[in-house]
Amino acid sequence: MNLMRLLGIDTLRAEYAYSDDPTLGYTSAKRSADRWVKTTCGYCSVGCGMELGVKDGRAVAVRGQEDHPVNLGKLCPKGLSEHHIIGASNRALHPLLRRDGKLQPVSWDEALGTMAAKFRAVQGEHGNNALGIVRRQLDLLADDN
Repeated sequence: MNLMRLLGIDTLRAEYAYSDDPTLGYTSAKRSADRWVKTTCGYCSVGCGMELGVKDGRAVAVRGQEDHPVNLGKLCPKGLSEHHIIGASNRALHPLLRRDGKLQPVSWDEALGTMAAKFRAVQGEHGNNALGIVRRQLDLLADDN
């Protein structure tokens, strides 16, 4: 730690710098994105359209997709914090299945096969309408994936 910080007179100017972002306006320089990527929020099954601000290959900001028919540019608090979880150190990067009480890494084929079998079992027991899936409209995401 440097002497200025120890004396309490270091304002961490570089850490808390601001910039005039063409999209966000006057904001934290850390949130000023190089580009915006259209995607769908991953929190719930509503399917809100969002744009992730990317800087140096990392998500640094998020905003609602104004022309998206589901949310018309609005995002809930969970969606507004989506960019924080994308790079989280404890985020799962591969499929996991619980075996003997512990999550174990598995292949995508095994994970999807297990999920399909469980879906079929639920439908077999409770009928075909026992479960539903929200489908993305891929034409909304074209060109900016």
